[in-house]
Amino acid sequence: VGTAGTTDFGSIDPLEALADRAAERDLWFHVDAAYGGACAISDRLRPKLAGIDRADSIAVDFHKLFYQPISCGAFLLRDGDRYRFLERNASYLNPERDDAAGVPNLVSKSTRTTRRFDALKPFVTFNALGRTGVADCVEYVCELADAVAAEIRTEPALELCCEPELSAVVFRYRPDRLERSNRPPERADSDTSTAVDRINRAIRDELLADGEVVLARTEVDGTAALKVTLLNPRTTRSDLREALEAVIDRGEALEHELGNSA
Repeated sequence: VGTAGTTDFGSIDPLEALADRAAERDLWFHVDAAYGGACAISDRLRPKLAGIDRADSIAVDFHKLFYQPISCGAFLLRDGDRYRFLERNASYLNPERDDAAGVPNLVSKSTRTTRRFDALKPFVTFNALGRTGVADCVEYVCELADAVAAEIRTEPALELCCEPELSAVVFRYRPDRLERSNRPPERADSDTSTAVDRINRAIRDELLADGEVVLARTEVDGTAALKVTLLNPRTTRSDLREALEAVIDRGEALEHELGNSA
């Protein structure tokens, strides 16, 4: 199994190397492309998925970078004949005589027997925008992530946790007022890590409660971090600059409160 776009960092495994390894050992090669699969429609981003064309199966979520409402996803097979392994016949649902008569039935195409016509969503979107129109949206949010990361790198109060690969940016507020000089090194490191966790979690919770900014949260090497996953092509750099400023302002206030209570 290879991953094309992890949830936190958008990281993409070396799919070509994994495909080689699977071929050497006669293994089934599956790629989880739920997040990053949309790069395939962009001429500029497609090289990120080098090797995915050799996968035996691929999972993709259209409700991520394909801009569809939840839930809309697909399980794709290189050899369509293998969908037969999902086939089951029940007399009350899809009797074999219906198959023989050519009655269309999605039971043999899904593990769920009752579902909405989700295929209509991407069908309408691609008919309205075309492949290049959707690709423009994907490229824009990925470029936006790079721009936000660049701003974070230049801001002393913030720390970039990982270079963005797709449209997710993971970062944290850096509390610099914490006094460490009079404490043993082990205690200083422990207290600082605790303060980083406390302040970053509080930043996220307070901004959410105030309706000012909605940030995701995660941990990097056991330390709290903040995350923005950019999917909306109408988001601007100005929007994100305001969000970063809100993080800094809230972080400084919390840091001041923590310093006074120490």
